[in-house]
Amino acid sequence: MPILSKCIELFGGGIIEGHSAKDVFSYIASGLNNTNLIYPYFDKYIDLFQGIKVNSYNKFKILNNLIYHKVHLDPTKRDELIQMSKSINSITRKFK
Repeated sequence: MPILSKCIELFGGGIIEGHSAKDVFSYIASGLNNTNLIYPYFDKYIDLFQGIKVNSYNKFKILNNLIYHKVHLDPTKRDELIQMSKSINSITRKFK
C-alpha cells in the first residue's frame, strides 16, 4: 500500500482499490483527466518500455485523445476506434 500511495502523490490523482484476493491492491487512474496526469511520467521513461508496450502506450494516448475530443460520438469513426482499442497490447502471431 505505501508504494501505491506514492503513485497517487507522483501522478496527482487516482485511487487505491482492494482486490478480491486477500492483501492485493491496485492503483487505478480512470477517467480522461486522471489518465492525462500519468502521461508526463511515462513519456519521460518511454525509452525503458520493452516489446509491444511502446506501440500500445502510443495507441492508448491517441485513443484517449480522440475520446477526449468526442470523436467516438461520430458513428462513422466508432468502428475505427474500436479496432484501435482491440489492437492495444495485442500480439500478431506469425506461424510457419
